[in-house]
Amino acid sequence: MEQNLPANRLHDKVIRYDKTESIISGIFLIIAGALLVVATLYFDWPTWLNYIWITASIVISLIDYLILPALRLRSIRYEVHPTYLEILEGVFSGLVN
Repeated sequence: MEQNLPANRLHDKVIRYDKTESIISGIFLIIAGALLVVATLYFDWPTWLNYIWITASIVISLIDYLILPALRLRSIRYEVHPTYLEILEGVFSGLVN
């Protein structure tokens, strides 16, 4: 493999796809939080758990929609070589340079 980091970055339009994926996964996460709220009421668990389920599902969904797509866009790089495709990915790996 090459010693240099891959030079090509993803196109800016990729962020639209990533945000759409975040919305879809966020919907499922909020539904899971709602099901946990129902389970909390059904099984007479402590009511403070409801605040945790709701807050956690909303915060995780917002982080996945607002912050992570931009970090992924900045951090994924690629290089096309004659015999292989080199991909460097990771939220922190592309931020070093």
